[in-house]
Amino acid sequence: MKLPALFFAAIFFLTIFSINVFAIWPWDECANPSGGTFTAPGSATQNVHWFYDSDDWASAYIPSSGNYVFYLSGPSGQDFDLQLYYSCGGSPFRSSAGSTATESITNYISGGTTVHMRVIAFGSSSGNWTMGAYKSCTANTNWWCSSGDVYWYDSCGTRGSLKQDCTASQTCSVDVCVNTCTSHTSSSCSNGDVYWYNSCGTREDLRQDCSSSQICSGNTCQNVACFNDSQCPSDTFVSNTQRCSASSDVEAVWRNYSCVNPGTTSSSCSYGEAYQLYDNCTSTEYCNSSTKTCQSFACTSNSSCGTNAYTGSTFCSNNDVYKNNVTYTCSNPNTSSSSCSNSTQAILQQDCGNNSTTTSNRRCSGSEILVDQTATLRGCSTGACYSSTGSITTTTETDCSNLNYYGSTEYYCSSDNTQKRSRQLYTGFYCNSSTISCAQGSSSYVNDQLLETCVYGCSSGSCITARPNLVISSSDITIEKT
Repeated sequence: MKLPALFFAAIFFLTIFSINVFAIWPWDECANPSGGTFTAPGSATQNVHWFYDSDDWASAYIPSSGNYVFYLSGPSGQDFDLQLYYSCGGSPFRSSAGSTATESITNYISGGTTVHMRVIAFGSSSGNWTMGAYKSCTANTNWWCSSGDVYWYDSCGTRGSLKQDCTASQTCSVDVCVNTCTSHTSSSCSNGDVYWYNSCGTREDLRQDCSSSQICSGNTCQNVACFNDSQCPSDTFVSNTQRCSASSDVEAVWRNYSCVNPGTTSSSCSYGEAYQLYDNCTSTEYCNSSTKTCQSFACTSNSSCGTNAYTGSTFCSNNDVYKNNVTYTCSNPNTSSSSCSNSTQAILQQDCGNNSTTTSNRRCSGSEILVDQTATLRGCSTGACYSSTGSITTTTETDCSNLNYYGSTEYYCSSDNTQKRSRQLYTGFYCNSSTISCAQGSSSYVNDQLLETCVYGCSSGSCITARPNLVISSSDITIEKT
């Protein structure tokens, strides 16, 4: 009986040992990461499980030198940690171990380096993860000429906002605007007329004299398009623009015309559009998103969908009696999304109970105590409970002979004190038919064995040894005549 237990214990130990050995040697997966290899900026996604795969890897190739942000994101409520390695082996050069599944590390990395990223599931955390890397750039660190003007550039070399706007009379040279004045290079409005300007922006002589019915605009004399709103089209709803509003009414686009910049050369008829109320639905209606019209609610309460009730006949389930009950539900009552539904649920009608046994007799049979028992079977059949009595079964409760035992080995001398011997006291048990219990019987010595013949006699279970330098006088010698 002991060998199978030891066998299964060994199997369990080897299983746990194997799991932990593979868990603490992750370098094979580092070399062949489950998340693959990506070039920054980029990312990888995989799944980690605390029991059978508590860590995963992905490799990020860094194409150019600079500060890079390495990040990890995972599901809410989980705890993932992030580690960074330059090679598959040894210790990480950076790590982040917060209490959530979101981690971030910023570090300077030389171009052409591959950074091995490791995600570790802490505790019993599991789920999908995403690891990625991108370059961290500082804005407005340099400025250079671009498209004839001076622009800001970040530390990664990306152009930003305009730093200096070079005029028409300037050029961008050595990252600054430089003046180059040329006469009559442009014209512009001034005091209602058109004047010449040199390349440095200085006004020169008159180029065009605008009349009283004109206004200077766009460096030229232009006529006025409109003077007031009445010269523009009438306001109206735009057809086929109806929709349902947040208050479940029907609204549509209202187009409102107006004269923009009236009495100027830039005047024009323009319009603005905004949704306005088109049809006001009543308290018992809602706006149908398909037809864009007011319609009545599908239901207002559970009772408007049907009456809850039992249906069908009783039936057996898990050895008990059940019956189906139909429940009607109005979802989102008095709303545009109201709808009726019903569900059927099995309801317990009668618990039929469990099987049981009754002891009818206990008796002795040889050294054994036997028990007679009667089984009562309970369950469900064709939608009703049943109970039946089974046959009498006899089982062995106790074998009293299993209590027999041998005492410890006892050493003693033979009756003539010439031998050293050993023996054991054996005690037996039997079934007492009066009390129906195990009782101790008689005891006797067994396994009597000769251990040693004593030359000088035996005392207290041990042979007497010879005494050295024994002197025998004449008084110690007795001569008997035979």
